[in-house]
Parts: sequence; structure tokens; C-alpha cells
Amino acid sequence: MEDRQLIQAMAALAQETRLEVVRILAAAGGEADSAADLGVGSLSVGAIAEKLGGVNPATLSHHLKELSNAGLIQARRKSRHIFYSINRDVMAVLIDNLQISCSIEDAPPTRVGDSFTPSFLGR
Repeated sequence: MEDRQLIQAMAALAQETRLEVVRILAAAGGEADSAADLGVGSLSVGAIAEKLGGVNPATLSHHLKELSNAGLIQARRKSRHIFYSINRDVMAVLIDNLQISCSIEDAPPTRVGDSFTPSFLGR
């Protein structure tokens, strides 16, 4: 992933509603919209809006477009409806790049849930 793409992805996530949409879609990994038949983790715009608590449709459309342009989510059309899912490949590359960019030499890898204390601050 090029720096320009990393910056675009991080900029897309640097907005409260878009970050929440990504969280919703990531959490939907075990559920599917009943009408979707698009596989696990795909949610309709209506389902996303409902989980967000009734965001204006035009506003939600804008946020979905920004996340899609950044490559963080994927859209699939079924009939007249659009279903969104997280782009796990892009998210994995983004996370890997952040871990590499933010790592401190000789520091043990940090596991999710661990509090982060740089080695030079002691433990």
C-alpha cells in the first residue's frame, strides 16, 4: 500500500461516523442482512443506518462513498439495494503498516488488549 493510500484510509477513519460504520461492518462479520444473500458480514444501507441510530440518508451515503473510495469497504448491488462489507484485506494491510511504522526497535509485539508502554519507559 502506497503512502498516499495509507493517508487516504486514515483520513477516512478520522471522522466519527465513518469510524463507527467501519466498526459496525467489522462486527457484522458473524451476521448477514437477511435479504442480502451476499455472504456473512454484508449489511444493507438501511441496516447500517438503523445501527447508527437514524443518520440522514444523504449524510450516510457521503460517508459510505468516502470509505469506499479509501478502499476500506466494498459495495455490492443486489436488485435495487446496495450492501456493504468491510474490506478485510485492505484493513489488514493498513494495520500491518501502522504496526511497522509505529514499532520501536527491540520492543516485544503488543497484543490487542495490552496497554502500550514503550520499552524506554519501563514496565
